[in-house]
Amino acid sequence: RCNPIAESDLATFLIDCIKEPSRRNQVINLGGPDMPMTKIEQGEMLFRAIGKEPNYSNLPVWIFDVSIDVLQFLADIFKSEQLENAAELGRIGKYYAVEDMVEKEKRYG
Repeated sequence: RCNPIAESDLATFLIDCIKEPSRRNQVINLGGPDMPMTKIEQGEMLFRAIGKEPNYSNLPVWIFDVSIDVLQFLADIFKSEQLENAAELGRIGKYYAVEDMVEKEKRYG
């Protein structure tokens, strides 16, 4: 689940945290008042935005691990920034695929 936030809102929040000392080293919930969206709901929203019918594939998580490891291995051998970036994108994709992005209990700094 995730509660998406606009990049401009996130940037404003981050700048405000830098400027406001009381926000440093704090856990602060960030997100809108909307209900969190499941990954399926997020996908449906994206498919609607591009005017296409949803088309999903369910893959085991180990596919990420193998892909990331192969890309990183090749990046190391060939000293390729492009392959390194692809491996990093895979790590980011795995994180978003398996982690719940919504705080389970409310904690405020």
